[in-house]
Amino acid sequence: MHKLITYLLLLLALNSPKALRAQFFSSGQDPASTHWMQLRKGSVRYVYPLSLENEVLRMARAGDSLLPAVSASLDHRPRRIDILVHPSGAVSNGFTTWAPRRIELYPAPPQDQEATDWLRHLLVHEYRHAVQVDKLNQGLTRALGWIFGEQAVGAVLGLYVPLWFLEGDAVVAETMFSRAGRGRLPSFSAPLHAQLTTVGAFPYEKAIFGSYRDFVPDHYILGYHLVAPATLRYGSGVWAGALERSARRPWSLAPMSRSVQRQTGMGLRAWYGKALDEADSLWRSLPMNSLPPPTLLPTAAGEDYASYRRPSRLADGSLLAERSSLADIDRILRIAPDGREEVLASPGYGSRGSLTTGGRRIAWTERRTHPRWETLSWSEIWTLDLSTGQKECLTRRTRLFAPALSPDGDRLLAVDLAPDNTLSLLLLGLPGGVELARYRPPGIHHLMQPAWHPSGKAAVFIAQDSTGRKALVMIRLGTGSLQWITPLSFAEISRPAFSIDRIYFTGVYSDRDALFSVDTLGSAPRLEGVAPFGLTEASPDTLHTALLASAYTSSGYRPVSLPLQKLVIQEEKQPPGPWTALADSLSLAANRLLAVPSGEPSANPRPYRRLPHLFRFHSWGPVAVNADARSANPGISMLSHNLLNTSFLEAGFEYLPAEARGEWYLLYRYQGFFPRLSLEARTGHRSSQAPDIQGNMLDYGWREYRFRLGADLPLHTSSGQWSLGLTPSAHLSHTRLAMDDESPFRFRETALWSLDYRVLAYRLGRRAPRDLQYRWGQVLELNALHVPWEPSQGRLGSAEAMAWFPGLAPHHGISLYGAYQYRQSGQYAFTGLVRIPSGWTGHGEPEIYSLAADYRLPVWLPDFNLPGVLFIKRFSGGLFWEQAWGRYPATLFRYASYGAELRMEAHAFRFIAPLHLGYRLYRMHQRDGLGGGLFLFFDFDQLAGRPEQRDDVPPPRGL
Repeated sequence: MHKLITYLLLLLALNSPKALRAQFFSSGQDPASTHWMQLRKGSVRYVYPLSLENEVLRMARAGDSLLPAVSASLDHRPRRIDILVHPSGAVSNGFTTWAPRRIELYPAPPQDQEATDWLRHLLVHEYRHAVQVDKLNQGLTRALGWIFGEQAVGAVLGLYVPLWFLEGDAVVAETMFSRAGRGRLPSFSAPLHAQLTTVGAFPYEKAIFGSYRDFVPDHYILGYHLVAPATLRYGSGVWAGALERSARRPWSLAPMSRSVQRQTGMGLRAWYGKALDEADSLWRSLPMNSLPPPTLLPTAAGEDYASYRRPSRLADGSLLAERSSLADIDRILRIAPDGREEVLASPGYGSRGSLTTGGRRIAWTERRTHPRWETLSWSEIWTLDLSTGQKECLTRRTRLFAPALSPDGDRLLAVDLAPDNTLSLLLLGLPGGVELARYRPPGIHHLMQPAWHPSGKAAVFIAQDSTGRKALVMIRLGTGSLQWITPLSFAEISRPAFSIDRIYFTGVYSDRDALFSVDTLGSAPRLEGVAPFGLTEASPDTLHTALLASAYTSSGYRPVSLPLQKLVIQEEKQPPGPWTALADSLSLAANRLLAVPSGEPSANPRPYRRLPHLFRFHSWGPVAVNADARSANPGISMLSHNLLNTSFLEAGFEYLPAEARGEWYLLYRYQGFFPRLSLEARTGHRSSQAPDIQGNMLDYGWREYRFRLGADLPLHTSSGQWSLGLTPSAHLSHTRLAMDDESPFRFRETALWSLDYRVLAYRLGRRAPRDLQYRWGQVLELNALHVPWEPSQGRLGSAEAMAWFPGLAPHHGISLYGAYQYRQSGQYAFTGLVRIPSGWTGHGEPEIYSLAADYRLPVWLPDFNLPGVLFIKRFSGGLFWEQAWGRYPATLFRYASYGAELRMEAHAFRFIAPLHLGYRLYRMHQRDGLGGGLFLFFDFDQLAGRPEQRDDVPPPRGL
């Protein structure tokens, strides 16, 4: 029964209108002017911009020994795969995807990078994903691949391999094959540490699917703490065997869990319980020290989850901090001594961890994307004058990170990223942002997190060499001379801050983030503060009598205060931490694999030509897949998606059950130019009936040829909490009709033309995780369709507008809709575009006015769990009112409906995509009885994550 339900879920998913967005994912396009190069090294081909050649050559040399080791630990040698390295932007990320299989890397080094080289980290993590997925290409799954192409592996992956394994195993790999990795970062484990110690373990389904009620550690954190202990105890073969069984026996019940059970005596759910019990015991055994605990400062969050980061003291004695939470979008706050909070700013994406203050100013960074080229982005600095409330963008189209305001607020230090991925320290004057000086310290590969000395004459920053080792370095801003405060090492350090005579920074104490300090003469660091789940981001107050910091709790990071030590404290010996020991054991096991010689020849880069790589066929099969329309019908299809995400082809034969006919089709889109171009061609036989002059119904048939050429220009950017977009488009359609020879009728017109135009504009506010819809937003859509050169042959014009507003309580929302449509029938009868009230179909009136109002609200966040069957995350409800007036020819028709909706969001049978199940009930004006309908769909949009977070695009029409 369980297997039958699993396959039914897969069939429903494939026919979901949103399924194919996740399966055939495009990350967007790079600028058309990019000069691409390629480099083949063994089973990997690197494709990269010429500006990054030195960085890619360095990464490829590291990959010579790394990649064979990464694949050997899963006992699999993967097929050749392409690695696309995007030009340096403001995004630090990477992803691996199937159909088509490829790796895409965003090389900008992050400001919170652990003690390993960023490109090495990316390469190991993403290549491990490629090994995981390619290992599924065996047995029955490989045979299915002959029939369906690469989408067969993607389907088995989605059905049986949990996200926590994919990401957890990749974090294990980055930890095994480096001296660092997130497995060694206490801040990475802190959310699970605090949850287990304070709240306890969540049910398995809640842990893997998350919650709107409680904060749940993500699948990276959970996965590492499940995969790493099993790897150390049973060997990596436990996971290699699980992937192999999933590939060879996809028809069986939970093949991955069964495989793990055969090797360990426990299935995945049982191992989850045991692993977290053991982790809890290890964390509870951690020693504390004699230092007094920090004092928690008051906030307005209470027990609800909210993280307050980068706390610092303002001149008026209030507290400055940035806040992120489940209940609200990101904010920059002024917090009064009694905990009352005042919102100073609502920053945009890319702002977390960048807040700084000095004098009367505060500053932070925001990420902005190019309106057309999605992968091109900048990190811009914004400032706010606290005395006047004036907010301004200090820099435009720059890649500046980690801003640090001087104590008087008249200068600013930031890390500047060049197109070749090199970094320098930039000094700007305020106001205006005039460049005063630029420092490129020799021998330093990566610069991070600068902080000012109170005198304003020097600064400290974290330096990193090409191997990943870190050190604290002080720079004198007058001369640019350097003083190395600590030696280069793989010890984890971050977030330096100057007091008068000491430098405070975050280090590791017994598997927890802790505060340390060192004097400017380079003495041994001393421990300054420890908290149960971690303490970081030290900031001396304005009088340098106390330290402010962020302490992690089960409710998120909270601001704390601890006194500055007046006497020299005896240095405390670093006690060993069990999770550090586990990571070291993993690395020891990997040393043998790293010794494998690659035998690869020297690098020979050459140009990568776009034209020969225009097509890359990856999936096919006995189903007509339309990735653009996100639909699937019976038939045959072949799909192509090139590496640069510029060329997309879909071709095949599609049977249309609603019309009981089939047609051949070809859809092609080229998105490498500034405007996007598209071509669609379809042909098929059609039939119908019509009466003759005596009224007898006669059959007739014809072959129809349809061609459609189009161009659009999607422009999208962001500003603060707003997502802005404008997309004009135009399409020319041509239809040719060839009547059957034996048909009793003939068409008066056998060649038909039509033109349609569309303009979509939107301004949408950011959404909090618990929000059901946009709090604020506006969408305007204009459409025009007509037959060129023949105005009397039919035309249609429409205008639609939507607006979203906050409701009466948190996470409630109001949406309003208004539209006008004019339609003139002729040879063409254009389909109406505007919203018609529920239950009504209209009478084809030339003019229609439409209004609607909806109110949505959360009803219950139950986190109800029926293990292995159903996990319910949220119930939501809604009320709606809809009304339209149609005029035909002089008669005014009124259509009106009102009703309610109840919706459940859940995960069924641990299926990866959330299920939305609901019922919509309505009553039609001046009609007896009630109408309604059940709706069900899987939300695959949540699975198609981008390297940079973006708001949802607006609905194409109506609500």
